[in-house]
Order: sequence, then C-alpha cells, then structure tokens
Amino acid sequence: VREVEVSDAGAVYAVEAVLVPGVTYRFTVTKHGYDFEYLVSDFTVPDLEVQATLKDPSTDGFTLELSMEVAGLVKDDVYIFDEANVRVEADDLEFVGMSGDTAVYAVKAQLLPGRTYTAAVEKRGYAFRFAAEQFTVPEVEVTAQIGGVSTEGFTLALEPGVPGLGDGDVIVTDEDGAEITVSLSTADGGKTYAVTAELLPGRT
Repeated sequence: VREVEVSDAGAVYAVEAVLVPGVTYRFTVTKHGYDFEYLVSDFTVPDLEVQATLKDPSTDGFTLELSMEVAGLVKDDVYIFDEANVRVEADDLEFVGMSGDTAVYAVKAQLLPGRTYTAAVEKRGYAFRFAAEQFTVPEVEVTAQIGGVSTEGFTLALEPGVPGLGDGDVIVTDEDGAEITVSLSTADGGKTYAVTAELLPGRT
C-alpha cells in the first residue's frame, strides 16, 4: 500500500496501491480494539481494454499497433490462424517504440501471399479490441524466365524465389492445347526449378 487517504471522519478510506489488472486480491484491516467483518474481502482488478490495429501485412509478418504499451507481451500471446483455422506460430515479437500514444510492435511470422489470416492477442489482465481481426497478405509479383529448353524439359527461374511449388502448379500445354505431364524439383529453395517433361523437337 502506497498511501491511505481518510475522509468522512474515518468512514471512507481511499487506498493507493500498485495492482495488476485481471488479478484477484484479498484485503484485511487490523486495528487494536476493533473486529472488522467483511461483506466482501476479495476483489478483482478489471481488465484493461486495449485498442489494437493490424497494419502492413507481408509474407514476413505484420505491424501491431496498441493503444498502450503492454508490459511483458511476448510472441506466444499473439495468435494467428489461417483460412483452415490452423494456428501459425509467431516467430518473434519486437517492441519498436511509441508513436505518440500508440505502442508499435513488429510481429514476425511466415505467411503466404494472397492468403487471409485472423489475428488475436491474449494476455491476462487485458482485453484486446481489434478494429479488424482479419487481414490478407498481398500477392507477390514474381518474374519468371524459361531457359535450357530440350526434349527432356526446361529450367524455370523465379525472382523472387517461390518455395514449395508442386507438379500441379506449373501447367505446360502444346500447340494443340494438350496438357503435358511435368515433374518439378529445386535445389535452391525455389529460385530455380528443373521442369522435367517429354517435349517434341520443333514444337511450341
């Protein structure tokens, strides 16, 4: 207890103390010659309401703006769910600083372009209210270049690289519109793919 202010001839006491939101406390009063009976001896400090805004989503994460700095906020307090409601773990949470009265955090996470995610923040003692919980990661513009064409296939170079491309993601058709079966492999994380296919010489 920091300070006690007395008013109304001792009938009312204002008690100043450092308390944590969301935590339940029990208080007692002792004074020689008095027997104190309590209607309620336990009390819970109300949650602090925090306004939250998501900004600048990318494949590396997003910016989280809060109406106040939240002490002890960690990456595990941030929940990100994909379109299938599967949680995507945040890799890091960094307090960038204050912008006026707004606390700015950088959330690092591996997100996919063109996908919509839902975010939430949970921490005891705080109620986070989002202006919009859902966000969509912008699509990434990729430059593709074909080289090394032969009857056995070709090489596909991508900038920036796109990891995880599968056989069904590359469609090759001949000049008659018939689809050619292909097989993809990469050894550099998606920057270059070897596309194996049975191609005929002199055909487009």
